[in-house]
Amino acid sequence: MSSKKSIILILMSGGVDSSVCALLLKDSYDIVGVTMKTPNSSAHNSAQSIAKQLGILHIIIESENIFKEQVIDKYINSRRIGLTPNPCADCNRALKLGIIPKIAEKMLGMNDLQIATGHYASITDDMDHKYICRASDLNKDQSYFLCDLPSDVVQKLVFPLGKMNKQMVREIARKAKIETAEKPESMDVCFCVPDDEIYANKRGAIVGTNGIVLGEHKGIANYTTGQRKGLRIAAKEPLYVLSIDAIKNIVVAGTKEEAYKKNVYAVNTNNLTNKTLEHLINVKLFGKTRSRGEPSPCKITNISPKDFSVEFDEPQFAPTPGQRLVCYNECGALLLSGVISIRTPAITPTDL
Repeated sequence: MSSKKSIILILMSGGVDSSVCALLLKDSYDIVGVTMKTPNSSAHNSAQSIAKQLGILHIIIESENIFKEQVIDKYINSRRIGLTPNPCADCNRALKLGIIPKIAEKMLGMNDLQIATGHYASITDDMDHKYICRASDLNKDQSYFLCDLPSDVVQKLVFPLGKMNKQMVREIARKAKIETAEKPESMDVCFCVPDDEIYANKRGAIVGTNGIVLGEHKGIANYTTGQRKGLRIAAKEPLYVLSIDAIKNIVVAGTKEEAYKKNVYAVNTNNLTNKTLEHLINVKLFGKTRSRGEPSPCKITNISPKDFSVEFDEPQFAPTPGQRLVCYNECGALLLSGVISIRTPAITPTDL
């Protein structure tokens, strides 16, 4: 390594995005590629091959056990109690941008290194405080999945692809003859879990909002808030899952109109600003309850270090427990996030 350049860790997944990320930063930094070795995955081999091609130091970190504990087991347990988890957000906070860089720093005998990733997101500075912002290509924006990161981690981040789109990234990879240039994108979670580890198949009632039993569900892990298909209920208009109660083992169904909510409650408040939570009450916010779609105007109605609530100007379709409520400012900077939850009493079946 050159003593004249700053050292930066680059999280390499073996895909085209992180490969181009490393290529773009190669001339400005001394790069150390870092790759997690996860269960039943050969991505670390691809990342190692790319690092060799680029001539950069590469570290593979054995992380099968902690990945299983922090991501896979959490995913399974959440599904079993009727939640719809976000394993990418969990992994980013706990592993990719959590313990993995710390392990790499310890191996290198260094501290507080900058960290670069191939995420489609941007970083902006405001009065010496960095914020994650939405990517220029809003169709690829991944800021939603980075919402759980602590603010001190955000201060170290570099996102070289924030102003690019996928076509541009692939073209850079082609010109550099990077072997992952044409590698297909993965739209699914990066791990497989046998169905029998998730689906307990304890059947129960599907009920309407009035508590009347409409049918039988096949186990709450098979359903998610907002789901339409698979209810197998004859009704005058299509029915959607409105909520899931794991304790009573019921699925509440209703019309699409009933699935829209203006008020959303979240736990595990994550303040990404350098100001107090109370300050956010007066900030014009734009919230998202799912990764896709545009942020919608909302205001905070209650906030604490443990939880917060927002009211949207327009109702949002099926805010889903386990997913993230993410709030941006009008410039697209990520200010606040939490895990969507429900605090209202569940429906009680009337004729079980």
